Amino acid sequence: MNIHFISGLPRAGSTLLSVLLAQNPRIHATITSPLFSIATAMRQAMSTSSEHYQLMNERKRLKLYAGLFDSYYEDAYKAGKTIVFDSNRSWLQLQALTSTVFPGARTIVCVRSPSWVIDSLEQLFLANAAVIPQYFNDAFEARSLYSRTDALMRPDRMVGASWSNLREAFYGPQSEQLLIVEYTALVADPEATLRTLYNFIGEPFFEHKYSELRIESQDDIDRFDYAMGVPGLHRVGGEVRRRARATVLPPELYERLERMAFWREVNATNAKVLLGPPETPANRHATQTAE
Repeated sequence: MNIHFISGLPRAGSTLLSVLLAQNPRIHATITSPLFSIATAMRQAMSTSSEHYQLMNERKRLKLYAGLFDSYYEDAYKAGKTIVFDSNRSWLQLQALTSTVFPGARTIVCVRSPSWVIDSLEQLFLANAAVIPQYFNDAFEARSLYSRTDALMRPDRMVGASWSNLREAFYGPQSEQLLIVEYTALVADPEATLRTLYNFIGEPFFEHKYSELRIESQDDIDRFDYAMGVPGLHRVGGEVRRRARATVLPPELYERLERMAFWREVNATNAKVLLGPPETPANRHATQTAE
């Protein structure tokens, strides 16, 4: 069983990518999994703060991490799934560990300009204005667009933590294991994007379909989103296509966040970077983007 990872920024296409990859009968890919949280808990339990630290050597620890994946994906492997993409936006935080446990693993990193990540989350907030999403601590934090943006962009929060992990990995020693996929590259030319992805992981291309898309266990996913207070967080459209719509962000906030898309400096990393058409405003309030 070949293990790979999907990580990156929220609202940047990881759900869509997982849905497309799952069409391949050899691939197991879902929108998220609990393995990052479990691996993080294991890491804490096996570290020097534990009284049992001295009872395990490095080889034993690495085998336990590998065994976690073997156990969790045992049923998928028995069903003929020889390739697994485990999806969690925080995997880049443990890249040094995952690259040691799975030297052949590759990480597909879904990215999007932070201006459009925040815009997309704000659209969801406005569409569900009767409740406060789980990723805000209280009503004070969610009181305005600016307070919501500041909260989301903090280095320990939903967008800011993912952005920080991405930045570290992008310039880090394992960056050659990363394929950076910009959102517009995926939605503008999904076939070219997937051909690049298959080549990156050393697998033959599979003919995918880009319309009539659906997510397995959509009811379970809808309940997950509802519990977070964000219905629609993990929904995809029926087909892959770009759409034009206005941004809800004020111009100065949009420009400030737009400058944070550091991955466009492709010569600063050993990662493979797949850039898409720019998401630049056509006028003050509108831009070309995709859902």
